[in-house]
Amino acid sequence: MVADVSKPDEAVAVATSGEPIDQIARSPVGLGVRWAAGDTLVFFSYRDGWQHLYAIEHPGKDSQPVLLTPGNFMVEQVALTPDRKAIVYNANTGADPADFERRHLYKVDISGLGTRGSGLGAGGSGLGAGKPVALTAATGIEWNPVVTGDGRTVAFISGDAKRPPVPAVVPIAGGTPKLVAADRIPQDFPAEKLLLPQPVTFNASDGEEVHGQLFRAANRRTRGPAIIYIHGGGPRQMLLGYHYRWEYANDYAINQYLASRGFIVLSVNYRLSVGYGAAYEFPEHAGARGASEYRDIQAAGLFLQRRPDVDPAASASGARRTAATSRRSRSAAIPTSSPRASICTASTIGCRR
Repeated sequence: MVADVSKPDEAVAVATSGEPIDQIARSPVGLGVRWAAGDTLVFFSYRDGWQHLYAIEHPGKDSQPVLLTPGNFMVEQVALTPDRKAIVYNANTGADPADFERRHLYKVDISGLGTRGSGLGAGGSGLGAGKPVALTAATGIEWNPVVTGDGRTVAFISGDAKRPPVPAVVPIAGGTPKLVAADRIPQDFPAEKLLLPQPVTFNASDGEEVHGQLFRAANRRTRGPAIIYIHGGGPRQMLLGYHYRWEYANDYAINQYLASRGFIVLSVNYRLSVGYGAAYEFPEHAGARGASEYRDIQAAGLFLQRRPDVDPAASASGARRTAATSRRSRSAAIPTSSPRASICTASTIGCRR
């Protein structure tokens, strides 16, 4: 709804979700409404099944939203340029398929939407949107973009699988990102000893593809115990590197530590996690309606159990085990088909050996 503040009773509906109902109100980012240049309304929506940015120029009764960020990925954090003619955002997409579990920065022009086509209705294609331009790439993770007052530079936080987060900058016109205050990372920080977690997928008992990251030493030659890490939330996504939330950055470091002590760690982005589309984030049978996310944790246990590098003798108690629960992340018992399953579930601690 849009209204002149001097005439609040004359509000006009400029966009509706239609069917199915837009889930954006249940998302941590919310609608994220912003006014851009040229009397343009910018907002988040799941109307194409993914958390994307849309825009309406001169919003009115017959407005048609234009999709600004088309593709099978999630837009998360947003910053307008000072002239409000462009948006810088981060999203889990890029040239590498593994970017699905990272964040990179992009810029999209939002001026002159009226010249771009007919826009996007409930079933449109988004052909009226401009083409986003990548500002960062490779194996890093970038978040919290802020455009400087002169509109020439984007400041952000940057981390990766081995380097903890530090500030960084990149020209908004494109160029090589530059770390700021990288010398504040302690000289004895063991970056080269950290592992590169690998993205993995496996199927739950109902056929749903489940996403996760596997921490395993590349030079490992023997079998060992395994741990399943279960993030809190639901609406979270563990990444292939240091996380943008401090508590999950700590948990990422703990997963690295456990791997360094000989554990194989599987971090599971179960159903309810963000980043994989509305159907995954808002499953029909989640929670009290069927606990579909539990199937994903069960599948993680079976995935590990079948791996030849998991030691069946390193059992927590014989068949099933529920480890301690932390204040942020929960653990769950893992039914398995073997009385000597070596699956321990834990949020921040290992199983007994």
